[in-house]
Amino acid sequence: MLAGKSVGEAADLIRGPVGTKVVLTVLPPKAQEPYQVTLERAPLELAGVPDSSYASFIGKPAPDLGLSALEPAEVRRLSDYRGKIVVLDFWASWCPTCFPPVTKMQALAERHQDWQGKVELIAVTVDADLSLARAQIKKQAWHKTRNCAVAFDDLKKLGVSVIPLVIIIAPDGTIAAMAAAQALDVEKEVQSLLTK
Repeated sequence: MLAGKSVGEAADLIRGPVGTKVVLTVLPPKAQEPYQVTLERAPLELAGVPDSSYASFIGKPAPDLGLSALEPAEVRRLSDYRGKIVVLDFWASWCPTCFPPVTKMQALAERHQDWQGKVELIAVTVDADLSLARAQIKKQAWHKTRNCAVAFDDLKKLGVSVIPLVIIIAPDGTIAAMAAAQALDVEKEVQSLLTK
């Protein structure tokens, strides 16, 4: 039910792959005629980052990114997690469609205590102003993932041109999966890697 919601709030409810369309009939107050609005799911592009095909990254070694933890402040390399499955969920404070996938990561961390020591769930902000990211993490109570930031140039190396985006890295350091966050079943992908 969308009664009382704004068009922006309705847009946040669109699920599915890029290209999914939803047609809303807007019923304005009293004397005005109803009208229709068509919303189409599209990725949010990051300015200055070229579009890359995700498929071209699958099976290739992940670049050794520097991941700057937001709390406590420390920098680790992606290679520090070699031997573990790494899930990178890219988001931004200005991207409300990025919030549900990061929230799902919190639930996965809670549900899969058996993943401890084998899987690293990392929420990676692309915000330039990290105070905005920290505020959103606090507001959303995202404390079950490792919360990090990454340098803009590293986004280009990894082919991150739109968000929300999830990249799953196998224990050998190769990219096992890469897709828009809503299009990837993280739990299924991780369980598959754990059984190999």
